Amino acid sequence: MIKTNSILIEQGKQLQFHNVASFRKKMRQQDVQRELEAFMQMLKHRGLSKNGPMITATYGAELVNGEQWIDMEFLLPVSGSFEPLDCYQFRSEFSIVSALYTRHTGGHMDIHQTYAKLVDFIQVNQLNPIRVSYHVSVNENDMVMGENPS
Repeated sequence: MIKTNSILIEQGKQLQFHNVASFRKKMRQQDVQRELEAFMQMLKHRGLSKNGPMITATYGAELVNGEQWIDMEFLLPVSGSFEPLDCYQFRSEFSIVSALYTRHTGGHMDIHQTYAKLVDFIQVNQLNPIRVSYHVSVNENDMVMGENPS
């Protein structure tokens, strides 16, 4: 555990969930909420319920014709399994090992400050991320962030 710039960063953490529904798509930023609602509807129609926290990852962002496009993935532990359909996938297990971990407490408007401190920690310690950052929504105001450095 290392406390840096008023946040606590832990190394070597593991995150593991079973029966995870996954949805990844490149979408306009303004469509993210609608796509997330469609994902949740798909799960509901299959008789599945949420069985853990929402996990998100952003793989990239770009500006296309003046609009922000995001390559984003939503992962959600669910109460059972389902057959993959289009961009909706099922993973029997989702895990991250040897991750950096920090916790953001507060609103979404200032989460970039926590993320910047995590990035600073990675640079100062000359770590090389080998995966994207995963954001685990613990509740409406807290978010756990993890990266796999090498």
